[in-house]
Amino acid sequence: GMKLTPTEEQTIAGRVVGVIMRLDDLESQLYDKVADVGWVQKYNEWGTFGVLSSEDDPEEVQQRVKDDPLFTISRAECLLAIFISTVEIPQLQAVGESVPDESKIDFLDSDRMEVLLP
Repeated sequence: GMKLTPTEEQTIAGRVVGVIMRLDDLESQLYDKVADVGWVQKYNEWGTFGVLSSEDDPEEVQQRVKDDPLFTISRAECLLAIFISTVEIPQLQAVGESVPDESKIDFLDSDRMEVLLP
């Protein structure tokens, strides 16, 4: 397998912890961004973002996360993208540092990029 450098391991660990610490805020940002886009509702594309059309019931969201791996992956990717763009990049710029992948968000398709990172 591929070995990670200590810096790469630290970057991944920092992102996991960072997303978990801000999960409620990131989930609400994700929902708000997706709910504002007309085509998501029109074509019922909520799952593309790992979001339900209503997230008022946390148990319903948790059940979908448990039952639907694709939904879960989409949600995780979107939450990570929001974290990197709104937290990691500004924090690194503030201290003049970077991470091995230069905080590139290259794991989203263009539709999700347009919605999440306008």
